[in-house]
Amino acid sequence: DGKNCLTENDPEGWTEQEVEGYDGWGHDVGRIWRTGEKLEEEGVVGFREKFGKDSFGLHHRFYLHLDGRDRLWLSAEDGCEGTPAGKHSIMKDLSNMLGLGR
Repeated sequence: DGKNCLTENDPEGWTEQEVEGYDGWGHDVGRIWRTGEKLEEEGVVGFREKFGKDSFGLHHRFYLHLDGRDRLWLSAEDGCEGTPAGKHSIMKDLSNMLGLGR
């Protein structure tokens, strides 16, 4: 239906090919890991320039939540999880941007 695809309002949304191949809880081994070149071929303008020539994408949904120790966690639908590491990390920056930093 195109709701999750690249649009003028969400230029970093999923490509049509990602939406077509989405498999929810499927294991990462069976997913297509898209190189920057492949994503640009699918319509993501400037992916490699923005994220680096060796960057790649793996589409799956996730949510953010605080654990019992007030640490920000990322939990993905395939079971991948993570929390900020060390004094500086992107998760810590995200936590602070969302007003969740302590």
